[in-house]
Amino acid sequence: MKTFAIQVLLLTLFIALSEGARRSPCARLPRSPRERRYPQQPPTEEDDYPQQPSTEGSNPQPTNSNGQAPVCDCTQPYRTFDGSCNNLNNPLWGAVGAPYSRALPPVYSDGIGTPRSLATSGSTLPNPRAISNHVHFELSFLSDTHTVMVMQWGQFIDHDIAGTPVNTDNGGDIDCCTWPDSVQSNIDSPCNPIYIPNGDPYYYNGTCMNSVRSVAASGTGTSTTNPREQYNELTAFIDGSQIYGVSPEEADELRDKTSGAGLMLVSNENLLPKTDEDLCFLNTSDPSNYCFKAGDDRVNRFPGLSLLHTLFVREHNRVAGILKTVHPLWNDERLFQEARKIVTAETQVITFGEWLPEVLGQDGISIYGLGFDNYKYNDTLDPTLTNVFAAAAFRFGHSMVPETLTMGSEVVESGDLFKRTKYLINNLNDIVSSLVEAPIEIADAWYVDGMRNRMFERDLAAKDGFDIVSLSIQRGREHGIPSYNEWREYCGFNKITSFTNGSDFGRIEAQDLADIYESVDDIDMYSGGSPRCSIHQQL
Repeated sequence: MKTFAIQVLLLTLFIALSEGARRSPCARLPRSPRERRYPQQPPTEEDDYPQQPSTEGSNPQPTNSNGQAPVCDCTQPYRTFDGSCNNLNNPLWGAVGAPYSRALPPVYSDGIGTPRSLATSGSTLPNPRAISNHVHFELSFLSDTHTVMVMQWGQFIDHDIAGTPVNTDNGGDIDCCTWPDSVQSNIDSPCNPIYIPNGDPYYYNGTCMNSVRSVAASGTGTSTTNPREQYNELTAFIDGSQIYGVSPEEADELRDKTSGAGLMLVSNENLLPKTDEDLCFLNTSDPSNYCFKAGDDRVNRFPGLSLLHTLFVREHNRVAGILKTVHPLWNDERLFQEARKIVTAETQVITFGEWLPEVLGQDGISIYGLGFDNYKYNDTLDPTLTNVFAAAAFRFGHSMVPETLTMGSEVVESGDLFKRTKYLINNLNDIVSSLVEAPIEIADAWYVDGMRNRMFERDLAAKDGFDIVSLSIQRGREHGIPSYNEWREYCGFNKITSFTNGSDFGRIEAQDLADIYESVDDIDMYSGGSPRCSIHQQL
C-alpha cells in the first residue's frame, strides 16, 4: 500500500531528478538569428577546449557583474560547473544559489521568517528532542533484500543535488548554545537551538543541542508577501558536482594539471587528496590519518561516502587514461571534460537504472516517467529542488543506516564511524564488503543509536554528538515546512482527523504521536512523513 509519504517522495524525486539528469542540447532550443545564420563548426580533434568561465558569485542567485542572468554560450560543449545555462531560455534554473521552490506556501510563526513554533491551539509545539525520544526511538528491522549500498548511494547523490548553507560568524562556526536568549529571539538571529528535556536518556548532562539556521536567500524574508526562503548552494542536476565542485576554481584545486592527461589529484595510496581543513576527526597519535578533499566538503562524514568519492575519482582517471590512448592529440582540458562527461553519465545511469527502481519500484518509475525511455529534454520544466525535498522527503535515508558495520574482524558502531577517515585509509576493502553485503535498516520511523544520539560525536564520554531526528524536525520548522496533514491534502489524500484515523500509522506509532502532539494538524512533516510501509515491496 502506498502512503502519502512515499507519494511526496515520488513527486519530489520526479521534479528534482527527471530533468536534472539531462543536458540541454543547443539544437533543441531556440537560437538567436545570428546563430541560425552562422552555425558553429564541430570541433576538431586538435582543438584546444578553454575552461568555462564561472558564473558563481557571492549573491545566492548567480548573476553577472551587472546583476543580470549570465549570457549563455551555446557553442560550449560541456556543462557549466555551477549549473547555469543548462536551460538556455531560463539559464538560472537549477543553478548554484537558486532558492528552493515551494510546493506549498511556507508556514512561519509570524508569516515572514520566524520558525514554525505554535500548535493549532496556540500552545508551543512539542520539543524536537522529546519527539525523537518518544516516537523515533531505536528499533531495528533489517532488510532481507537490500544492503547498505542503497543508503550510501542515496547520500552520494544527495550531496550532488542538495546543499543548504547555514549561517556563520565571520566565516567560523556558530555555537548557538552559548548565544544569549535576547539575540536568539531576534527574527534575524542565525540561531535556533534545541533544548534538551530534563531526564533525557542519553544527553542526561546536557541542556542544549546546537542548531544553526539556514542562510536566507537574498532579498527574502522582508514581509508576509515576501517570506524567508532558503537556497541551494549546489546545482539541482545530477552532474557530478560532489566529485568536481561547483566552479572552475574548485575543480582546479582537485585536478592534476601537471600530468597533461586530464586527471584528478589522488594521494600516494590512490585515495582522495589531503586537505588541511578541519573536516574530520583525526587521531593525533596516528600521523598517517588525514582529512579528504573532494568536490563536496561533506566527503568525510561517513566511510562509505568517502569510498564512493574515491571510487569515482579513480573512475575518472581510468576513463581519462583510455581517452588519452584513443585520442593522443587531445589536450589536458578536453581529456578532463570528456572524462567528466562520461563519469557524470555513469552516475545518472546508476541512479535511474539501478537505484531508483530499488527505492520506488518499477511501478513508480513507470507512473512518473523516470525510466530511460523518457529521454527528451523538457525546456519548460524547472528542475529547481523543492524545499520539502531538501528539508524532509529526501532525508528518508537516515533511518536506513545500520547500527554496526564490520571492518575485517572488528564490529564498529555507526556512532564511531562519523568523520573518521582512518577506516577508509586502513580498511578500504572491508568497507566495500560492508556496503555490498551488510543488510540495510528498513526505511521506517525508527533510528539506530548512532543516528539519534551519536552523529558526529567526537567524545563518547562528553556525549557531544547530535540527533539527526531532532535536527531534521527543527530544520523543517525553520524552513517553514507545512505540517504532515497539509501534505496529505496536497498529495490528493483526505486529511486525517484523529491519530487512529486511516492506515497511516500503526497502533504503537499512533499512540506515540498522540502522546506527544495535541492534534494531528500539528504533526511535523519529517516525523509524520517517515516511511510507514513499503511501496510494491520496495525498501
